[in-house]
Amino acid sequence: MQIRQLDPVHHCVRLRKMVQNNMEWYVPNSLDYIQEQLFDEIEITMMNIYHIHLERRGTETAFGFAVAGQLDGKQQSNSLFVSDVLPGGLAYREGARTGDEILVINGEMVANLHHASIESLFAENHLILTIRRLSLDCSQMSTECNDSLNHMTVPPPPDQSKLLEEFIDNLLLPVPSDFTSVPDVPALTRSVTTDCVESLHQTENTESFLKSAEQVSTFCRSLYELQSSDMDGQKENLGQHLRPLARHLSDAERLRKVIHELIDTEKSYVKDLSCLFEVYLDPLQNKTFLTQDEMESLFGSLPEMLQFQKMFLQTLDDGIALSPDFSKLETPSQFKKLLFSLGGSFLYYADHFKLYSGFCANHRKAQKVLERAKTDKAFKEFLDARNPTKQHSFTLESYLIKPVQRVLKYPLLLKELVSLTDPESEEHYHLTEALKAMEKVASHINEMQTIYEDYGTVFDQLVAEQPGNKKEVTELSMGELLLYSSVTWLNPLPSLSRMRKDPELTIFVFKRAVILVYKEIYKFKKKTATAPRSAYIHGDIDQFKFRWLIPLSALQVRLGNAAGTDTSCIWELIHTKSEIEGRPETVFQLCSR
Repeated sequence: MQIRQLDPVHHCVRLRKMVQNNMEWYVPNSLDYIQEQLFDEIEITMMNIYHIHLERRGTETAFGFAVAGQLDGKQQSNSLFVSDVLPGGLAYREGARTGDEILVINGEMVANLHHASIESLFAENHLILTIRRLSLDCSQMSTECNDSLNHMTVPPPPDQSKLLEEFIDNLLLPVPSDFTSVPDVPALTRSVTTDCVESLHQTENTESFLKSAEQVSTFCRSLYELQSSDMDGQKENLGQHLRPLARHLSDAERLRKVIHELIDTEKSYVKDLSCLFEVYLDPLQNKTFLTQDEMESLFGSLPEMLQFQKMFLQTLDDGIALSPDFSKLETPSQFKKLLFSLGGSFLYYADHFKLYSGFCANHRKAQKVLERAKTDKAFKEFLDARNPTKQHSFTLESYLIKPVQRVLKYPLLLKELVSLTDPESEEHYHLTEALKAMEKVASHINEMQTIYEDYGTVFDQLVAEQPGNKKEVTELSMGELLLYSSVTWLNPLPSLSRMRKDPELTIFVFKRAVILVYKEIYKFKKKTATAPRSAYIHGDIDQFKFRWLIPLSALQVRLGNAAGTDTSCIWELIHTKSEIEGRPETVFQLCSR
């Protein structure tokens, strides 16, 4: 790149390898060693810059995408990437895609922001993002634009020389120095003949992209194919001198490719979870860097998750074994037996994936625990010893984010399978039901994350405030939350009854305890436009006016005495008396809606 005078900020390495008789491109992690990558061809290519405007309105509470980043020693972000995009969500509709690198957030350069500042910006209702993205290859463009092309009337394509000129225009875009003002139409002076490109500025730069005139011709032919499905009525206008078009994958080949991706990535994921245990979790058991509570926050239900994922992978492999001629199937209908097996695996184990809810909800807490623990020199040396090559993909943070990414990836893979089957077929209906089940799991996980963000601090405080040296409830994991609901408190504390008649409690039923919380909803307005900071109610004010934990061993439930009514929604929750703890019996009279 130095010889060609290419700016590494605006270019990246792209590798090509042969997978199942198909050539696939991929971009390695920025911190991975190129010597450790498997590839058949290497290419240096330019990144594109885009602006995306996101605004949350009405009932839309989330932008619909997740990010992952790399931090330096000062907790500043070296880089920030879109790690997942919710299909159909706000970010997806506005054009955000997995793998996009975020350069600017609301006018602030990501490279200059601390972790806390990034979280603060993402909490706003308006986001203006400047992102950098690798140019799409033709097959990707076909996938991205398929829906749009189906509704377009495509005119006859221009002649070959015009396409060549436009292609060179795109190759020689000047690198923008200011990402906030990327020009819409760059100026470029060129001279094109029928056989070669002449008198272009920066000829050496051009050579790294324009390998040969044949490469450009191949690109142009693929553009023709991209439009061919909507041009049946205009074929007579295409001319008689075009070369044969490059072959697109058939639906059967695409199905096979997606199934291979599902199985191969599942095997890699199980391997990563096993490495997490072998490299980090097991050795930490014999160390004193982390308390038991911190270990629980970091790893939580990971042992159960690994055991489950091994079992789930086995069912997927069993499905492949049912189709020994899998590699020879030629039509989507021939995949019926295999697709029923794969869909059945997701339907059968959908509820098991709720194991992830607690781990995902605790992920932010785990990050804070890890950041705090890293201030311990011995712990930092332990982490460095676990990852001697200092590759980001082998760090503890990288391993801990993989379960979050994986469980949200399943609906995307199922959606691809659904799109490649006949809408009238039985396997299409079966896969659609599997997709709905996994989307429900993703929704449940997001719901648990929201609950933990709102009430997690209260849960932790109640566990810590239990009397006695031996706490009966040591941890309240979101994975153990059975149900939650709002109930009317019929016999509230005098202090609460003066504030509001029949206040509403939120009741959380965990496997090991029941939590009761009363949260006051504040609605404050600014006094004047020039009011000082003290004139505002700060967000740190304690909104939780009442909180109560009842361990399962001290819990009783009975129907209330609803004299004169025929309703059955009145009931009592009882925290039983304890002579040892000197605790009197406490009765909560409640009314369910």
